[in-house]
Amino acid sequence: DSKTVADKWASESWNKKALIEILNAPGDSPMDKFLTYAGENPWIWVLLAAAVILPVVFYVYCSGGSPAPVDDGAEAKKTDKVTPDDDEKEGDKEEEEGEQKEEDEDMPELEETEKKEEEEEAAAEEEEAEEEA
Repeated sequence: DSKTVADKWASESWNKKALIEILNAPGDSPMDKFLTYAGENPWIWVLLAAAVILPVVFYVYCSGGSPAPVDDGAEAKKTDKVTPDDDEKEGDKEEEEGEQKEEDEDMPELEETEKKEEEEEAAAEEEEAEEEA
């Protein structure tokens, strides 16, 4: 039993020593050494494929998808794109001004509120003067 274990261990260590001698042989390029090592260890090819494929898949995943919506106004500023006349925009402004006037009519005028505040202050001062007297 110990003879078979010793023979197995010897053959495994001999294969490793032989591979190291082949890799250290002068005159071989680093590429030849890599191919020799990868031929002896197939898991290197899996590692190499993962190192190349995963970054490509990650890039495609991150850069994919729909682009952001483009604002027509911003696009017109960046290019010489023809835009509609401003007549439509002026009509919209007139409608907004009309709405603003209606809102102003619903609110009291600033001058009226200032007058009321002054009258209240004067009444408060008169009351204080009467209390002191």
